[in-house]
Order: sequence, then C-alpha cells, then structure tokens
Amino acid sequence: MSNHTINNKTPVLLLESSVNHLAIARQLGRIGVSVYGIDNDKFGLLFFSKYCKRVSNYFDPNKENEFVTALIDFSKKHSYKPLLYSGEDHIEIIAKHRDILAEYYHFTVPNLKTVNKIINKKEYYYAAIEAGIPVPKTFFPDSKDDVIKNSQKIDYPCILKPILSKSGAFMYLFRKKVFLAYSTEGLLHYYDKLKKHGFEPMIQEIIQGPDSNVYQYCSYINMQKETIAEFTYKKLRQYPPNFGICSLGVSEEIKELYGLGKNLLNKIGAMGISNTEFKKDERDGVFKLVETNLRSFGTIALGTRCGIDLILASYLDLTEQKIPAFSKQRDKVKWVNMFTDLYSAIYYFCKGELTFKKWLLSLSGEKEFAVFSWDDILPFIGFLLNGIFIFIKKKK
Repeated sequence: MSNHTINNKTPVLLLESSVNHLAIARQLGRIGVSVYGIDNDKFGLLFFSKYCKRVSNYFDPNKENEFVTALIDFSKKHSYKPLLYSGEDHIEIIAKHRDILAEYYHFTVPNLKTVNKIINKKEYYYAAIEAGIPVPKTFFPDSKDDVIKNSQKIDYPCILKPILSKSGAFMYLFRKKVFLAYSTEGLLHYYDKLKKHGFEPMIQEIIQGPDSNVYQYCSYINMQKETIAEFTYKKLRQYPPNFGICSLGVSEEIKELYGLGKNLLNKIGAMGISNTEFKKDERDGVFKLVETNLRSFGTIALGTRCGIDLILASYLDLTEQKIPAFSKQRDKVKWVNMFTDLYSAIYYFCKGELTFKKWLLSLSGEKEFAVFSWDDILPFIGFLLNGIFIFIKKKK
C-alpha cells in the first residue's frame, strides 16, 4: 500500500464536525488531499485539526434549497469536482437532491428509497427479515390497544424508540437512544410520550448479553455494488452503557458477520462506507441485528490501523483510481475514546463489575485513539477544554 501512487488533487468536503470526520480529515490530509469542513459550530472538533479548513459560510440544513445552493457554490470554486462525505443530519438531503449534486460532487449516498430503508426502522426491519437476517422481537403499535396486546408477547425490560428519527431529534429531546419499559404501564407511558412529540413508536425486545457481545461489520461498497474492503470488531465498552456508541473496541474477524452484513446491505441496495451492528444473544448464541449506518462512523480509524482502510478505498474509488488489494485484517488492535470510556468505566466501577486494574489492562496493547494524535494534537486539547467547560457549566 505504501508504494501506491495516489493522485491527491481532488478536494474533500466533510458535512459535520465529528470524530469520524476527524479520522477522514487526518487520513486524507496526511497524503496531501485538501480537506474542508462544514459545521455551524465554529468550535467543532474538526476545526482544531491542521488537516481541515473550515468553510466559513453558514450552512443551514433546515433551509434545504439554500443548503444545496451553498454546496453547489462551494464546488464551483474548485478545479476538481470534490468528494462529499455526509453526516447523519445531511444524508437524507443529499439523497433527495442526488441528481443535481452529482453534477458537482463525487459521493456514494444512494437514492432516497434506499436511504429510507435505513432511516425508517419499520422498512429496515422487514428488509432484514426478507434477507434472512436474525432480528429481535419487534412490534409497531398503531394504538394503545396494540401496545397492551404487544405487552403480553414481550419480556421486560424492553425498549421503545421512534420508527423514524430525523436529524437526531429523539436524542436531542431526551438525551438517550431509547426508553426502557419495565411493565405494560411503562410501555403506555412512553408510547404517549413519543406520540406527544410527533414520533411513531416501536417496541423491541432487548438482546441479552453484555456490551462485549456487540459487534460491528464495517465495509466499503464501490460504485459497481462490489464489496472491496471489510472488517469486523467487537465493542468492549460503550457509552452510555448498554445502549450507546463504542468507547472501547477491538478488531476481531468474525466471518459469520461478513455473510450477514453483505446479505443485508445487498438487500437494501447500499453503497459506500457503512457499518452494521449485531449483538450475540446470550440465550441462543445467535447474532441479531441492531442497526446500520450508511455513512462514516466513529471507529472508522480502527479499520485503517488494522489494515482495512475504508477511507482510502472510498477516495480512490470515487476518483477512479486503482484500489490496491487489502490484506487480512489484524486482530487485537484497539480503538478508544478516552473521554467517553472514562464515563463508561465509572459506571461499571460503581456497579462493581470493573476494577481499576482491569480497566488499565483493557486499555493495553496496540491502539488507535479517537481524538488524540501526536501529529495533530489540537483536537485533543480542544476536546479536553470543551469537556471541562461542559462539566463546570453543569455544576453551576
């Protein structure tokens, strides 16, 4: 891979300041690609990086037409048609205006029908069933009567979440990914709460097992719908615990997940970078589907470190350059977000499930940090100061 000559003249535009886009900026910036970022938070993590230039224009995704026009105007300023990497809040807009934006950008956001199969959890659930993917017991109640009927068919505790949650609206309102219900009364309470805020609810059983039973299948599917790079890893801890995002993970090749992940993505019609989460149910040992993201993800740099570079694969594919063959992934390589993992560790300390010695041992070995990097230290400092600021603000 190191002897491969790369044409780095095509610039990149990242729509969102996030840990995953920081990884993209660093990986491509290190090979000389010009990387730009958009986020209305001028103190976003991405803009502390020496590998990314902040686009100063105000981009408001809520004003859809103006947002698309601003993207087109940015592209026109460059000699080469830029690559566009979408954030969670933008993927639906990109898909909706896919035809016009394709004249000005290279990207792998699929059509709106495909995107909706991911965003709409009801469509996603039935697509998984058709693909033969094991799924947890799930219900889509249309009324309180349905909730009461479903309550007799599911074990407690169970979860409620919206079928469709655009732009992280549920997370923004409630600061959590799901509601936990412990009884029929709890189901009815959260059903009413979701409906009150305009969400259509779904009820789902909890896949039994610890956080370390959660695995992710990560891949890059090229423009010809061929999988050209893939790896798997397992979560060791996540934050928030039980229903959060990875705070500590380790690469581990699971061939079974390759088959499950490919079948699902092929059924959906996915392309580009994606990650699909499964959890191994301790009751029956079966990997069951949790969710899929059709975009870059927080642990994407783990793939680069363990030998499966989805970021480089996407850049070379979209700029029509030859993609070198990737070797087998290296196992036992870790990825850690020290900030969120500290919070997760405290939770398990308090529950008596983790000791200080075990925590230090879990962090040993080769690792990729989510934010820290010796050659690009400012994002870490900025992240640290922001964390201190938030902590002080909460104490007031």
